Amino acid sequence: SDQLNIVVEGPGLSSSPVVSQTPAPGRGRNVALIVGNNQYRYWNRLDNSARDARSIEKILREKYGFETRLLLDIDRAQILSTINEYRKLTR
Repeated sequence: SDQLNIVVEGPGLSSSPVVSQTPAPGRGRNVALIVGNNQYRYWNRLDNSARDARSIEKILREKYGFETRLLLDIDRAQILSTINEYRKLTR
């Protein structure tokens, strides 16, 4: 079955899952939303987040067969909107 795990990491944020949801059985898709932000409104610029996100996306897609979506340098509203889209995928 699919499981939706949302992990939020970044300056001042926890790296523990903030959402974990297991949908109805019988669905065998693996989807991953990867966000890499180097730019933050209220934090110093990061050097490696976007590069790390690209690497993780490639590994999940090529090695493990995930359907991936990579988002780089997006704001909070875009992140929340995309998370809501992904929640719908697991219902």
